[in-house]
Amino acid sequence: MRGQRFDAHNAHVDHGDITVYGGVASAYVAAWADAFDVGSAAVIRAAETVPPLVDTSVAKARESHERPSHPELRCLAWSTDQLPEVRAAVEAT
Repeated sequence: MRGQRFDAHNAHVDHGDITVYGGVASAYVAAWADAFDVGSAAVIRAAETVPPLVDTSVAKARESHERPSHPELRCLAWSTDQLPEVRAAVEAT
């Protein structure tokens, strides 16, 4: 089954670059920022408040290379149930 594109009805944000699959919404930080109409720094601060399920900037154990942290390369994923909390964290910054 292919992932679904986000829409305002299924996750409280409306942006075509965010994909939902199995109750998990994922996108680049820049796409989240665009969807929430904030800067990338606000999304990164929100990730500190509402820990994402996946953050591609976090190195795995025994990984020897650096992970991308630039907003156009870094991806974050939250469960769709977490998105209202993420939106509130973004708006609080």
